[in-house]
Amino acid sequence: MSIWSLVYASVASRKMTDTDLKQILQVSRRKNQDNLITGMLLYMDPFFIQALEGDISTLEHSFSIIKQDPRHEKISIIYKQPASERIFPEWSMGFNKFEQAHLGQIEGLSDFLQRPTTEFLVDSSNRVLQLLNLFRREILF
Repeated sequence: MSIWSLVYASVASRKMTDTDLKQILQVSRRKNQDNLITGMLLYMDPFFIQALEGDISTLEHSFSIIKQDPRHEKISIIYKQPASERIFPEWSMGFNKFEQAHLGQIEGLSDFLQRPTTEFLVDSSNRVLQLLNLFRREILF
């Protein structure tokens, strides 16, 4: 089985509470584990950035379901490509939440994070991967 990576960004359709985020993660982790998908979700109010890894047909099927979720809109693929290995092999779905208070603490990303839009995120795929990588060692819940 070849591994593919799919990263997308979207905008929350309403304010997300910790309870909302925990509910998303509970369902995602169960489904991803069943489908051998790994990845990470980063929430930067109001943006979601999610990386998914797995078999291409499974990823495409999961992404078709994700796109229909009414909790987000303006869904844009940042990239979809084959991967030599999984970046998040131990997680059915890692998670972190980025707060504005973190902005000055991440060297080189402050300009990027000052003006995030889904279009800007798509045009900055290397920085999005850098951002996910910075947070991948922490799981909030």
